[in-house]
Amino acid sequence: MSHQRHRDDRRRLFAQPPRFQEAAHAWQAGISGAELALLKKLDYPCSEAVLASATLIEDEGFELTGTKDEFESLAGFAAGDANHCRANAKRRQQLLYNICEALESALGCL
Repeated sequence: MSHQRHRDDRRRLFAQPPRFQEAAHAWQAGISGAELALLKKLDYPCSEAVLASATLIEDEGFELTGTKDEFESLAGFAAGDANHCRANAKRRQQLLYNICEALESALGCL
């Protein structure tokens, strides 16, 4: 194989997009105003982009948009906090469980 042909093959190979790269798919989940307020208060490291996407849906609450990884990470943080809530924080615990359920439902985990 000549050097010129080898070089051309390499250029063609590297010019193609990666085959196994997953496209950034936008996932959507609906949550209540109280749940959104709690997420903003907790300020998880993975929540900034998702919370910035919050859109008011008339009479239904808010819609969050994010990637699969962002939703999985946010659901993990919320589930961890829900599992470690104090006994007197039932309202907070229920809101966190509702957030997890909404995110996991959007991901198709339920």
